Amino acid sequence: MHKERNGLYSRNNIFDFYLFTIRDPFERAVSAFLYSHPENRIAEIPYKEWKSKNPEKFINMLKTQNESKIFVEFSKEYKRKANIHPRQYKSLFGENGVNLIAYNCFPTIENFATLLTQKNNLRNLSVTNKTYLENMVQNKKCDDLANMIMQRGLVWPEVMGHFYHDLNSITWNIGVGLIKHQNLLFSRNKTKLKQLKKCKNNQFVDDIVEDIGTSSSSHENVSTTIMIIRTEFLVRDWIQANVYLGQNATDIQVPQKKVRDSSNVFRPVINNLSSLGNENLCFSLEKEYSIYFSLLFSSVNLSHENLKDSIDIAKKNCGKWLNFDVAPKTLNEIHGQEWFN
Repeated sequence: MHKERNGLYSRNNIFDFYLFTIRDPFERAVSAFLYSHPENRIAEIPYKEWKSKNPEKFINMLKTQNESKIFVEFSKEYKRKANIHPRQYKSLFGENGVNLIAYNCFPTIENFATLLTQKNNLRNLSVTNKTYLENMVQNKKCDDLANMIMQRGLVWPEVMGHFYHDLNSITWNIGVGLIKHQNLLFSRNKTKLKQLKKCKNNQFVDDIVEDIGTSSSSHENVSTTIMIIRTEFLVRDWIQANVYLGQNATDIQVPQKKVRDSSNVFRPVINNLSSLGNENLCFSLEKEYSIYFSLLFSSVNLSHENLKDSIDIAKKNCGKWLNFDVAPKTLNEIHGQEWFN
């Protein structure tokens, strides 16, 4: 869902059923940065144009030169606006190349992450025009720009737009219609949540998940249903969601054909995060992780084992800096009273 405010997840509309497709926040952030990077966007073009549409030509080219060299040479040519159709230029780099301008501040994800400091004074600022953005870059205010992007202060989806459409933004725009279901699930676990500090390892998680699974089975008494499809476990979660809706698992057909598969594309900009960069990125995603697990623990189609899988992934990515051995908060606790206004 990528429409907002007056679109599909407007707070003006309250639905009985919500289906979220989500991903571990750390892995999503890394992927979002690398996907939007101009160098990587350019690198996809010869793959799509040659490797997919004209494989014979691509194979012949590989006989004389390395695949990465082909992409590098192609990239040099494509950086010139004159060689790109205006519509394609906008798709690659945003209106008037605003994405190109922003990435001048942080050519690598390490550059981006080391600038993150969670500056609270930036939350009410926004950048909505090219001139303002250019001034920030020229005046070396790259740390402000990075933090505004992570905090959704940059109210301009064309600039690293995948950061803008995070769970924080989506749940905020949906509004309090989401909490009907959550309050029922979490209210049954208050006693265990109070005992949290006494628990060791993941035992409290096991207990809470078990209770949530039990309460979820009484879904006929719940006014709002939340389903989750995790991209890391897409097929498994899709099957479980359909089983929850009444379909037999053996009858569920899962398409096997890959469409728009770019997993083998040579990308010049890769994940080069250091320990410090990893730490900064994790801390900047703390609220996003809270919302992520709040939704996971509210889902009706995920099992005990499913939730533990997601906790393990989060610990692998950010467990050194964030505590995932705490029970998730409800969305109204995370967003606060302002959410109800």
